[in-house]
Amino acid sequence: MSDKKPVNAKEIQPKATATPVPKLTKAIMPVPGVQQAAPQIQGQPFDFSKVHRTMVALEWKWASAEDGIPTEPEIRETARRLMEDAINKKVSIGTGGFRVHYDKKDDFISLSFVISEWDETF
Repeated sequence: MSDKKPVNAKEIQPKATATPVPKLTKAIMPVPGVQQAAPQIQGQPFDFSKVHRTMVALEWKWASAEDGIPTEPEIRETARRLMEDAINKKVSIGTGGFRVHYDKKDDFISLSFVISEWDETF
């Protein structure tokens, strides 16, 4: 048996960052009653250009991207595919920094690009 004391999850503290992390979120799209082949974001447009600039600055690479760091069209296509999957499967889903939250109760989805996050639930 080990002499190591188990870590209490409440003792874990997130590390502070020297600079604030930009919050790149939230274009909300109502889930239509009839499934569409390509969902269209309504309201304020999602800033895919900002996502691309951030990925270039952070040298954030995707294995699926032809040149490592995805192009803006590759980023848009990934977001579109994730939104379609979230609607069709009625689940929240994410990959490569993107998160699509599917809210069954209010019947909408939200698209976010997450750089850093901390959550604590017990």
